[in-house]
Amino acid sequence: MPNPGPDGAWETVDDDFSGLLLQGTSPAIDKGVSQFAAPNGELVPPNPLTGFLGAAPDLGWREFGSPIVITPTASPIPSPTSVTATLAPALTFTPITPTATVVTTTPLPTTTPVPASPIPSPTLAAPTATAAATLAVTPTPQLNVLSITPNTAPANTTVNLTLSGTAFANGATVSFEGGQGAAPQVTGIQVVNANTIVISVNTAVGAGIGSQAWDVRVINPNGTSAVLPDAFTITVSTVTP
Repeated sequence: MPNPGPDGAWETVDDDFSGLLLQGTSPAIDKGVSQFAAPNGELVPPNPLTGFLGAAPDLGWREFGSPIVITPTASPIPSPTSVTATLAPALTFTPITPTATVVTTTPLPTTTPVPASPIPSPTLAAPTATAAATLAVTPTPQLNVLSITPNTAPANTTVNLTLSGTAFANGATVSFEGGQGAAPQVTGIQVVNANTIVISVNTAVGAGIGSQAWDVRVINPNGTSAVLPDAFTITVSTVTP
């Protein structure tokens, strides 16, 4: 018959429902199968069920209408285990009498100190003079105007002039200053190299202006400049009536 199991409480994991019987009107009668094939093809159980009443096995703990036979199962009584006690052997202690050892000391022989050898004085080699390395430094040339060729031209003409000097840079400009009236106009310039510049100059002068000398100035792109005083003279012809 159903019972709450060893713990005596219902609705626990050890509840026993093995005594439940199907009723004659139960829909579980003849609804089982004697064998079925698992998805992998295995037959469960390996041999079909037999001995059921009706067209098929019933669903439930037992077949409807079969007798209930309860066969008690006796629990085996465990055999007694023999225990053999082993006694520890008795220990006998024998006292040890220490033996004294006499140690005799022998005096060390007297040693005679050995006089120390004199340490030779170190010999210093005479220093060898080494010539100091000479560092050659090349000075950077400074901007300078040394000459202009030709250094004279008639008024109201266009002439080509060549300036000689040092440290001329690409992009340098040339101008005239220091005279009276309108200064000669530079209409073209070519920096040939660091020592040569060629310019074209218009020497037009105003009415009433006589011959006069002009300073020539060269200005590099970095702002440095150099001037050659009274370097270029424009001559004005005198007409005698």
